[in-house]
Amino acid sequence: MLISIQGKNMWKYVKKYKNRNKKKKMKMPNTMYNSIKESLNTTHHAFIKEAGMGVEFECETIATRSVFRMFPRGTYRWTLNDGPLTMEPERMVFRMGDLVIQGLRTTDTGLYSCRLHYTEREIITVAVFSLYVKGEYDPIEVNEGRSIRLECNAYLLGILYPAAAKEWYHNGDKTSLQDIPARNKHRDVIEDASPKREGNWTCVVYNPYTKKSWTTAFYYVKILPPLTVFELILEYVRNNVKNSILIMVGFFSVVMVISSIFIDMVDKKKKQQDKIASKIQYKLLEDSGCGFYDNEDNLCYTDKDGKVVVCEKPEDENEKGATSLADKVKNAGKAALEKTKNLIEGSEAGSNTSKNLKEGSEAGSNSKSSTGDDENKNAADVSTTQTLDSFSYEDDTICSYTGDDTVSFHDDSLSESSCEESFCERRPLLSLPKYHVTFR
Repeated sequence: MLISIQGKNMWKYVKKYKNRNKKKKMKMPNTMYNSIKESLNTTHHAFIKEAGMGVEFECETIATRSVFRMFPRGTYRWTLNDGPLTMEPERMVFRMGDLVIQGLRTTDTGLYSCRLHYTEREIITVAVFSLYVKGEYDPIEVNEGRSIRLECNAYLLGILYPAAAKEWYHNGDKTSLQDIPARNKHRDVIEDASPKREGNWTCVVYNPYTKKSWTTAFYYVKILPPLTVFELILEYVRNNVKNSILIMVGFFSVVMVISSIFIDMVDKKKKQQDKIASKIQYKLLEDSGCGFYDNEDNLCYTDKDGKVVVCEKPEDENEKGATSLADKVKNAGKAALEKTKNLIEGSEAGSNTSKNLKEGSEAGSNSKSSTGDDENKNAADVSTTQTLDSFSYEDDTICSYTGDDTVSFHDDSLSESSCEESFCERRPLLSLPKYHVTFR
């Protein structure tokens, strides 16, 4: 307990030691403050100058001299339109608290204030000056239908003179924008810009009690044609970058989803169309009976008008190896012979079975079966290894090619030799004929 009491007492001594060199904050006496306020109410500084002329703003008064006697470390600071004044040494001079500006420009128009920093954190406004420079102003361009936003720079006057109000003049005529409290810091808005709004706009602050006024702003407004849709989009993107990025991401996401759905639908549609086209092609193939071999030995079928329907490699190995018309035709004949043999063997087996089942029938029936058995037996002796002697085609319509793009039809039967003479070597007959085959 004793240790804690001693610790508290020691902490009090430490705080007292730290604060011993600190001076008490000095406040401005009320009499001095009232004298400054009276100076503001009795003086009036409103300048109208031509461009290129000079002007001098005097800040030092009897009231300010009394302040400096009490606060010798005080300093003057100048502001323009409630912001710090950027000094231009080539034409601006700061002298004993006064501000001198040479070679006035239209950009110098506004409300100037002289402020006295009498302590590190205490500031008081001791004088205000309005300056209107007559000259050629850069236009403020506003598109038709948009809003015109104008700044009067009257906020400080509204603080110093609470009853002060601002009024706007268009080409010298008072507008409906009047009796607006000067301490209203928001910009004044003129809705629905139209060509009749074009011209000079002047803001005047008026104090009804002192009957004093200050011209604090001047603008030349130029009305442009209305914005196009593309220009409106660009303006929105410039003013709303984050929202624009989110909108673009969302838009492309939707486009990607719709594209994927569309592509999937197209693929399904294409597959269905391919199936239908394939059925149509093979249906035409069945009705065609004509075809030819191309340069790559692909089998190309044509429709009845001679148009190519489909080209595919032949399934038969013998067809793949055939290089001449005769070989290709012989291969076709051998394939037909093989089918004929299989058919004959199947017929013989069927006849023998029928014979056993119908044993004991009439003599006329037996004689007919015997005749059929002899024919089938002779046909069954045919071997696939026998040499093909000749064969011919029998068809109502035979398709031949007399040129690359000319198709002719003629009724006839065709032998191997005449086939080579009548048809292009690359385009032999590929029909659905009846084969007549003879062997050596």
